[in-house]
Amino acid sequence: MSERLGLPSLPEMVFGKNRFVLEESSSGLRLEFSAEEALKMVSHAPPTDVKVAASDKWAKSNKGQVEKLKAEKEYSSNAETQDFDWTFTTYFSGKFTHDTGDSQHTPSDFVPRVVSEGLDEKRDCIPMEKLRSTSEPILYFSHVHLFEDEIHDNGVAELSTKSRVMSSFWFCLVRFWLRVDGVLFRVIDHRLYHEFGRPHIIRETSVREGSWAEVNERVEGDLKKIRDPTEFVVHLRPISSTLEHIILPTK
Repeated sequence: MSERLGLPSLPEMVFGKNRFVLEESSSGLRLEFSAEEALKMVSHAPPTDVKVAASDKWAKSNKGQVEKLKAEKEYSSNAETQDFDWTFTTYFSGKFTHDTGDSQHTPSDFVPRVVSEGLDEKRDCIPMEKLRSTSEPILYFSHVHLFEDEIHDNGVAELSTKSRVMSSFWFCLVRFWLRVDGVLFRVIDHRLYHEFGRPHIIRETSVREGSWAEVNERVEGDLKKIRDPTEFVVHLRPISSTLEHIILPTK
């Protein structure tokens, strides 16, 4: 997999056989989640912007641990790839394929039409009241881990999906989260929601970050909260957010 992706190294734990697929039978649209597809979006360049500053601080505070990490992750067959995004940050929100309806029902890569302009953040967003409601039973629930890396005992980088299906809709959270000890936190969330019978999927993406000092102060040094993204995400600064409607194709 490392050679196929052109990455110098892979996360320490890649759950390559894990795969989660959502299929909209009336349109033939499939949304697939796998570690390999997610890792295709990891940068082949060294960490940039905030991450460069973070690695510099980390290097100073950990006496060269960053350089040791890069050396241990060197891919000897390609000297040009010695530097790469060792945080494995990925903006993967799923891969779309489309069943074209042939006799083999073979899915082919598909780029759906995505609408973002003209959407109202209150009217066209995911209806959170429906997600919080207990009036509908959960018909199906899934938590799929795709990869995890402990950054050589200096933090955690992890990607997973959580999904549930109700009688009137399905919802999926794709979360990448990163903790570099002593430096920073990052959470990239993709929330996807589809109400059965509607012609689109709602996708909301948010990126949040915070320095170690900021978060540590807000959680008052509580190690449990520092290690749990559901706890520390509320203490991170919003970096960006997008609202999109993915238009379902017709067969």
